[in-house]
Amino acid sequence: MGVIYVPVSRELYYADVVIGKAYKTLLDNEHESNRPFFKDHDLISPTPDSEDLLRVVVSKSHMNDLTRSFIEEQKGNYKKIDIVTKGSSLKFCLVAEGKADIYPRLAPTMEWDTAAGHAICKAVGLLVISTETNEELVYNKRDLLNSYFVVHK
Repeated sequence: MGVIYVPVSRELYYADVVIGKAYKTLLDNEHESNRPFFKDHDLISPTPDSEDLLRVVVSKSHMNDLTRSFIEEQKGNYKKIDIVTKGSSLKFCLVAEGKADIYPRLAPTMEWDTAAGHAICKAVGLLVISTETNEELVYNKRDLLNSYFVVHK
């Protein structure tokens, strides 16, 4: 499972990787739900691929030259590229719910920064691929520092 909560907007993202479903539930002003969890009305999913538009979600505070280069490399494949900025693990959630298409994280993160978002993405069929190994990120390593990665379909 993966769970991410956004207190300011009262959005609760959660997923069960085994059943392959992810959800977003809006909680009330008391940060409680007035309906059951894991119901189809709260399902989220990524958007289909488009050749016209690529929405790249990036960090508000960790934009760097590697990320700028990554975005520049994508320009030949799409008619338009939109940049979406968000903080923390919300970037995973935006891709999982179809509000962004790709999330390149070309700056340091730790396992605890990414595990919940990775689970939510995995539940909807997204990949979280290490740029170092070209394999899915691995957890419970001796060194908890992640390699750089890209979240995509």
